[in-house]
Amino acid sequence: MMKYENEYGTLNLIPVTSALPIGDITYQHPAVQANLMTLEEAEQVALITENVGIQIGVHLSSGPPAAYVVLHYFRGSAAVCRCDIVSWHQSLPANDILEDLHKNPYAGLIPVACF
Repeated sequence: MMKYENEYGTLNLIPVTSALPIGDITYQHPAVQANLMTLEEAEQVALITENVGIQIGVHLSSGPPAAYVVLHYFRGSAAVCRCDIVSWHQSLPANDILEDLHKNPYAGLIPVACF
């Protein structure tokens, strides 16, 4: 298990498979099907983990959108994970925060004077 925590929230990332070749991890994989999440949850995961060492897959073609997370181990391999969002520390939805960050990618950075 990996624990992530920052100003956005806290989550536990639990691998539910061993390391698999990336090409074997698809939406149809049983471990993926058993660990799907909503787009809102995926956006929370992206903010909390800052996408460090993970990849979020999104399936859009049929039914409501669904997402899943893989944890990268080494080149070409990853594990499907269950994401337990322990807490969300924000009053805004994750999508609103991501939109604000996209509008101003330098928000929250401390300006440094260059001489």
